[in-house]
Amino acid sequence: MPAANSITYRQIMTVTLDIPAEIEAQLVAAARALGVPVSDYVRDFIIERYQEDAEDLRTASERLSDPRHGLTSSELRKRLGLED
Repeated sequence: MPAANSITYRQIMTVTLDIPAEIEAQLVAAARALGVPVSDYVRDFIIERYQEDAEDLRTASERLSDPRHGLTSSELRKRLGLED
């Protein structure tokens, strides 16, 4: 637990993106439909996607570092009773 007098620091990053006009229009429309600023919509979209990708990378890394043998598709079908 942080000390009572600790200070939380949040760094803000500003990014400029060149995106196709069609995509920009879709982002604007989606943000308007949700009633949020475009910048908030795009930020939340990026964060959500990043978190999904980061989780996938963590899972892949854990699986690659696990020395146990994986299953082949044939072994999996057999275990599931799908082998003829």
